[in-house]
Amino acid sequence: MSTLLTVVVKRAVPSMHVESAEIVREPRGLYWIRVTPNHILYWYWFRKIYPQWSRTINKYVLKGVEQEFDRTCPEFFRREDLIKWLSETVGLSEGVRKLLQIYEGC
Repeated sequence: MSTLLTVVVKRAVPSMHVESAEIVREPRGLYWIRVTPNHILYWYWFRKIYPQWSRTINKYVLKGVEQEFDRTCPEFFRREDLIKWLSETVGLSEGVRKLLQIYEGC
């Protein structure tokens, strides 16, 4: 669990109670952010607050690979693409983005 990632996720949706956030790699090799305690509700409000989330995701999805937008949260083939997408979507400064990349091993 990254403390910095948790802070970024909390600030992105301040009305939600967030205990932790971590990047998870599932068996198919896709990366996504697990938010606890209420993952599904968090991402519901994230989509409401940041309607541009689906536009910015197109920069980081491999061409010719279908992205499943109906999933609870966005999934990426590369950890660094997930961090770049989150940073751009919520408007992180360049410094915070770079620090988050270091913390998350990108």
